[in-house]
Amino acid sequence: MSTRVQPRRAVLLFARAPRLEARLKGLAKAEGLFHFARARIRAAAQACGAELVVVGAGPSALPQRGRNFGERMAAAFADVFALGFDSVAAVGLDAPGLSANELRAAFVALERGDLAFGPTHDGGAYLIGLRGHQQDVLHRVRWQSRHTLSDLRARAGERPVHLLLVLRDLDAPRDLAAARAEAEASWAPLLEACLGRGPSSPHLVELAAGILLPRVPSIRGPPALA
Repeated sequence: MSTRVQPRRAVLLFARAPRLEARLKGLAKAEGLFHFARARIRAAAQACGAELVVVGAGPSALPQRGRNFGERMAAAFADVFALGFDSVAAVGLDAPGLSANELRAAFVALERGDLAFGPTHDGGAYLIGLRGHQQDVLHRVRWQSRHTLSDLRARAGERPVHLLLVLRDLDAPRDLAAARAEAEASWAPLLEACLGRGPSSPHLVELAAGILLPRVPSIRGPPALA
């Protein structure tokens, strides 16, 4: 009797350090929110049977390669597929509402042959899910703009596309208030503190992550590239 081989899934995290992420977005009080997003992504990847592969700085991270964001995105996908993964979902730290539900839906879509995109309110994409033969969609895309999702869909051509739930991403201080209006009750206090409306505590991140993501073991970094 043949045994069905389980496809290898990877969550590709493009991540700066939370403090740097907060500073570059003008969200100085929101460092804890990006720590929370990283913990949530790590646990969501595990819940979906995926390995977390980080692109950025750090001893266990894959290095970024390329002159611009588009080249770095394409290189990161190529590097992760070269490690033997079948399905890859790329995400960042700026959509803290991303949960295991969206990741799971993305991998299910990928395994039936669809492309998977997670739309943001401003026309961007918080998740890009591909299989190895679909990487051509990454070319000629106006990245980090209100055209990103429409360009990705245009590049998909006649191929089926699965769109995930629309989520709020955090690009500027004005996005915090909108995110607070949509946040789950369990991590709303963290957003209140980011907005200066509630007490700030070093335990708020642990509290939010603990409610949503109990007892999450750490995931080791990816194997070194040859």
